[in-house]
Amino acid sequence: MNGIIQNIDILINKKYEKEVALNWDILHSIVDSIIFLGHLDIVFRGYRDNSQHHPTVGKYSLVNGVGNFVELLNYRIRGGDKVLEHYLNSCAKNASHISSSSQNELINCCGKYIRNILFSDIKENQFFSIIADEAFDCSNQKQMSLFLRFIDSSFRTIYNVREEFMGQGYDGAGSVAGHFKSLAKRIKDHNDKAVFSLQNLLEAAITKHCPSAAKKKLIDVCHTRWVERITGLDDFESLFVPIVFCLKGMSMNLEKKCNKETSSQASCFLKLITTFDFIASLVVTQTVLD
Repeated sequence: MNGIIQNIDILINKKYEKEVALNWDILHSIVDSIIFLGHLDIVFRGYRDNSQHHPTVGKYSLVNGVGNFVELLNYRIRGGDKVLEHYLNSCAKNASHISSSSQNELINCCGKYIRNILFSDIKENQFFSIIADEAFDCSNQKQMSLFLRFIDSSFRTIYNVREEFMGQGYDGAGSVAGHFKSLAKRIKDHNDKAVFSLQNLLEAAITKHCPSAAKKKLIDVCHTRWVERITGLDDFESLFVPIVFCLKGMSMNLEKKCNKETSSQASCFLKLITTFDFIASLVVTQTVLD
């Protein structure tokens, strides 16, 4: 036999490595299409996303309603992606990796990878906060958004930023922000440094001292529109009593929900808004503007 005789294990290993490299090239095209659609917030599937409605590989769709994901893959093939073209023409129908279930699985994998990167960055920093909120989507289903706010240590050498902060902010989510059986309470049981946001303190004061109030939060006055300033001033006047009690609780800080700086600022604001000059100016200004 001519040539060099190689061990069977080496031959099998080379074949395996070749198959792995080919599979990586195929998945690269598919995953890159998923990242592209996700990055631009483009819907993946249409109302005719079954394989029977898919166009011939590399061709345009003959019917409307085929998903953007399938269309994007065919666009890549028309652009010269020979690896993807060969795979879709030769693979089994149940192993194309472009079905709706395969799309969901690959999307979840991309999501886990992104979350792992974020968690790794957060673990490198000492302080972070969790912000959660929910809203109804176009199908009238509740969707919860979760935000993680943290200090990026890579900027400290440039801006010399240092924030000793760890908090929870849940806007209007009673089952999350309650003080007894909520998610916020459970997090605080594990870490007593996790304090509630100031908005929750104000809402608690409104519920206790002015339960019939229609407004539950203050709005920022617009610096260019007088009408918006009047609205903000009206809200402040209607919530004046809860605001006083909220600032009083923050300044005394008996429940240790504020840091020293916030407590000191609350004490200064409390002294300011309870003076006769401030109250008289508030009433006169509101009467004139109204």
